[in-house]
Amino acid sequence: MYYFISIIMLSMLPSGEPVLERSITGPFQNEIDCIIYQNTIQQIANETASTQMIEAECKLDTKRKAV
Repeated sequence: MYYFISIIMLSMLPSGEPVLERSITGPFQNEIDCIIYQNTIQQIANETASTQMIEAECKLDTKRKAV
């Protein structure tokens, strides 16, 4: 199983101070499905001026636990 791990910086507060959103999404049955999801999230982040992708990675869970 694969998991998508991301850190996204959002500038949504009135003060302009950024908020970091950390997430793990999955499981995905295979790496291709995880990469498709990763590309979709990256495209959304690229189209949103107040959002910046800090980290985005598909990881294989070799221990059969959440990554």
